[in-house]
Amino acid sequence: MFGTEMSSEFDPALNEVVEKACKESSLPLIRSEVKDRIGKAQETQNKYYDRGRQPAREYKKGDLVKITKVNFQNNGKSTKLMPSYEGPFKVDKVLGNDRYKVAPIAGFEGMKNRRKTTVAADRM
Repeated sequence: MFGTEMSSEFDPALNEVVEKACKESSLPLIRSEVKDRIGKAQETQNKYYDRGRQPAREYKKGDLVKITKVNFQNNGKSTKLMPSYEGPFKVDKVLGNDRYKVAPIAGFEGMKNRRKTTVAADRM
């Protein structure tokens, strides 16, 4: 079967059924039904997604935070006992959309060559 017309050598009655169904159905009606069903399915999916979601924690300028490490430089050692956070950092600027500009605090070990960076609230 290719396209919208079915070519059947075995039962030509099927061709008549398909043609009759195409003539009786209204394309705008079908489209509106599909649109309604898609909207209903999206609402259901959104409800289930939002059920397990919590709003991100909000930080203010000057708050001290630690940042979750993404890249471990382990030099062949196990990462199990390595610290999973970096910091402390100080929130320098609130950017919006749960994003913050953070700066390292001088005087802490490992913070000598750190720069200001942008971090999402879910990593803090």
